[in-house]
Amino acid sequence: MTAALPIPDRLRSVVVTHFGEVGSDWMERLPDLVAHAARVWQLDVGEPYEPGGNVSWVAPVARADGTEAVLKVTCPGHWNFWE
Repeated sequence: MTAALPIPDRLRSVVVTHFGEVGSDWMERLPDLVAHAARVWQLDVGEPYEPGGNVSWVAPVARADGTEAVLKVTCPGHWNFWE
């Protein structure tokens, strides 16, 4: 992943439109949230899936042991019973 965290346009638009200040604040913190998760869980983070989700930043990752997984970081304020 590049130094700047890629954020899909659709995700940015939906989160800021529907979550207002909470969404804007989350967008500002998102690079640090992803970096923290990568550091703590020893993940090699790939490019986010396009065209992007509606309330979550989602990307493929490789764990330290080489297994593949997915990292999903959801905007606060969004409640989904199934997550």
